[in-house]
Amino acid sequence: YTITYVYTDPVTNCSNSTTQQVTVTSCATTITVNMKLFLQGYYAGAGTMQPVLTNQGVAALATETDTVLIELHDATTFALVDAAQGVLSTTGLVSATFTQAAGSYYIAIKHRNTIQTWSANPVACTVSTPLYNFSTAANQAFGDNQVEVATGVWAFFTGDMDQDEFIDGNDFPY
Repeated sequence: YTITYVYTDPVTNCSNSTTQQVTVTSCATTITVNMKLFLQGYYAGAGTMQPVLTNQGVAALATETDTVLIELHDATTFALVDAAQGVLSTTGLVSATFTQAAGSYYIAIKHRNTIQTWSANPVACTVSTPLYNFSTAANQAFGDNQVEVATGVWAFFTGDMDQDEFIDGNDFPY
């Protein structure tokens, strides 16, 4: 960028200017967040979920369960930093790439009929974040907000059809 500075002396009304070349380097990098999670209503057992996308007439692979929205939130203020959509595999794996600086972020997962679920703590996100596995314990989610769908396998609560963060009678007959 080229920046021109102009100074006008208030007493003499004389003006002088200078031009300077400035190089701006972006602070943002690309980070990839890798996760494993299961959705309660789609869990089929043996560490797999149903390929729901194909049931809905969507052109999808038989190894794809559904789409989820992955959000990164500031570790201090909880403000939304970025969001990306990912395709959740039948084995519970999903990745999302963000144009953000490496750092620690809360990961929030949103799905169309599942309770929004956050990571229990901020996750160190880098160019290739090690797998954050929600499915190993309830306490991988903030507030232990998961249900055990098989011995030692945890999943996000399914049934929040109206997306009000509660599973209750208002979610039916959706």
